[in-house]
Amino acid sequence: MAHVAPVERPKANYECIHCSSPTPSLYIKYSDPSNTSLVQCSTCSRIADIYQSFDFPVLLLDLLLLKPEVYRHLLRNHGGTSSLKRVPHQARESLRLGTIVLGADALVRCVGAQAHDESDSLLLYFRTLGYCLIETLSLLLSIGLASRLVAPQSVNGHNLALIPLTSFYASLPTIFFLVVSSVIWRAEYLPAPTNDTPSSFLLDKLDTLYEQGKRLPTSTGIDSRLSTIAYLTSFSRANLRSGLAQVGEARGWASEALLRKGIGGTSALVAFSVLLRCSKRRAAMVLLLAWLLHLVLLHAVDPLLL
Repeated sequence: MAHVAPVERPKANYECIHCSSPTPSLYIKYSDPSNTSLVQCSTCSRIADIYQSFDFPVLLLDLLLLKPEVYRHLLRNHGGTSSLKRVPHQARESLRLGTIVLGADALVRCVGAQAHDESDSLLLYFRTLGYCLIETLSLLLSIGLASRLVAPQSVNGHNLALIPLTSFYASLPTIFFLVVSSVIWRAEYLPAPTNDTPSSFLLDKLDTLYEQGKRLPTSTGIDSRLSTIAYLTSFSRANLRSGLAQVGEARGWASEALLRKGIGGTSALVAFSVLLRCSKRRAAMVLLLAWLLHLVLLHAVDPLLL
């Protein structure tokens, strides 16, 4: 009786951007090299990765629209025929995008800063760029640690290595709108017309609560809890005291709360739910814990920058 060799199935090196099902290939090549067709997913019967035929401007548009499919394409299918072959490309992309994001972020923060001459402007820019680098490293470390704590089953060495690239892709919508707002609402980036330091209602309330909390007696459980809450409220981004932390404080539509925390937080939520293959609720828990750890690290480093 003749021995029949088992049929070896092709290894799945890609995944469908719609249902995340593994697929061995994204397109079929015919005898004519210029004739190719995109592959349908065997699970959902949709085109496995339509972004293979699109240029980067279309990808950027879908990043601005916060579509999870574009993150699956960029993180799972783009840059090589296997996960190992994609590693060098992803490392280069992380370096390239990191340079763009950090450079643009520092530039936007320096738009309304006062400088006496060109040399002072350059010095301020490079100092702000260094501070942005510290912030970014702190946030990436915090996200990695929070992912280990909240979603350990979704974290492996490959996913940890993709955290910087995912974060930079998620930062592109924020940087885009920050650059646009710095041009359209330039007046909101300029210094306040008065020399007095502008007061913030929320910041004043937090400072008052913090000062009251430090004076509260700790004899009762209620007082102790109030003191703890007051202490935790002091660990806010607005309470950083170094000069570099306050560079580029914009108002109105250009405010950090609206663009960085609103658009940036939503974009990061979509991006890391794709990277960690988890629900948006679990991704939100990861990002919330990472943000708290990030604030603690910033407050630890901030006195060294005064």
